[in-house]
Amino acid sequence: MGRMIGSSSISFDKPPFIIEGASIVGRKEGDGPLGKLFDVVEHFGPRYSWTAQVEKLTQIKMLNYGVCGDCCDDIIYRMRQYALPEYVHHVIFLGGANDILQGRRIEDISRDYKRVLEWCEEKQYSLCVVLPFISTEQALNRQLLNLRQEAEHICGGKAFLLDLQPAIGMDAGARFKAYVDGIHPKSQTYEAMGSYAAPLIWKWLKNEKEA
Repeated sequence: MGRMIGSSSISFDKPPFIIEGASIVGRKEGDGPLGKLFDVVEHFGPRYSWTAQVEKLTQIKMLNYGVCGDCCDDIIYRMRQYALPEYVHHVIFLGGANDILQGRRIEDISRDYKRVLEWCEEKQYSLCVVLPFISTEQALNRQLLNLRQEAEHICGGKAFLLDLQPAIGMDAGARFKAYVDGIHPKSQTYEAMGSYAAPLIWKWLKNEKEA
């Protein structure tokens, strides 16, 4: 088999062999001189996100401060470093999956959820927590499901919980079609997620205003 080196690396007893490969790139690479050589060209970025679709459908101004690859502690650090505009009263937080991929423990991620709750309470922001998405990998999904339960336990009743999994796909076949690589949604999946989230976020904001 192999042995663990550090928290997320494996040293195999026998060297692995690569029998197949594929290249997935963004729009700029796809538009370049080698564009036709790539297997998949996906459109990523603030314009191609589920929050952009929510803004398009509801006309609610969405400030996307997300950085691909961030762990929860990275997000919290940037939240504390950069002042949000004065007109911002609501925060949507999506994090946790990258933490698991980077080998962070559920206990540490759970503490980060609590820190987000405390920060929003301190700043008097209403918080929406987006539950981590289920992937196409069974081993990873066991941890993601545990994390989703932790998020519900910690944030339930204190934040609005938004589950976008129905828009992505509940069964393995639907999830396989929805992701570029088993984890990251395709551009059309982001559009479906935004269309699903739009009325839920609209209702959340309406209820907050009337409270």
